[in-house]
Amino acid sequence: MVTRGQLKRALPVIIRFFRRIRGINRTDPITLDHLQYPLFFHVTESQTFAFHAPTLINYIASTGDFRNPYTRHEFNIVEIRRLQKHSTIDLASTIEERQRKREQDIARDSLLNFLYSDCLSQVELCLDELTKFSQPPIAISNRCLRGPCLEYIRSINQLVAIHHQKAIECVSDTLTRLSVASGDPRIVYHPIVFPSILEFFTNVSRQIHSNRRLVGPIPFRI
Repeated sequence: MVTRGQLKRALPVIIRFFRRIRGINRTDPITLDHLQYPLFFHVTESQTFAFHAPTLINYIASTGDFRNPYTRHEFNIVEIRRLQKHSTIDLASTIEERQRKREQDIARDSLLNFLYSDCLSQVELCLDELTKFSQPPIAISNRCLRGPCLEYIRSINQLVAIHHQKAIECVSDTLTRLSVASGDPRIVYHPIVFPSILEFFTNVSRQIHSNRRLVGPIPFRI
């Protein structure tokens, strides 16, 4: 027997349910035919969508599109497993693989952006060293070579291994930055060491464009 308290607690749930199904679609969004059983319901916070389950399964399997045709929001793994009960097609494994691939792509892009940014940061550190005129040229060149230049080689090597085109873009931006720096009248760089730095990064760019990884330091002349 249902008590008054139980009915009071259940009433909001019942009201929400009927509000959802009141505006439910009567035709299948894929075939545009009247809905037929078996049905699959996709429930959101504001609405419930109905689909002919076999049609939706075939649509997902043939297109690889795991999104609700109405909202374009992707079905989650729980919903896919519920839909899969109407078919022998293993949709869950497909979506899990897609999620793993997406996570791998995000991690890869994050690493690429980090390496790209790190290379350009090392260039800025080199330029900063070239403004220290109180030091002899050989001391400045050694600090550049053993510090920022070496770190640049390490990062660009990883870029070449992961994404060669990204590495090419990076060395291109590097030479553009050095070109801009050489023509900037606001900052004076060491006239002896700067040409050597430019030659160093030009040699790096040449090797990257020839699809070669850098095994060790590139000759650095003063």
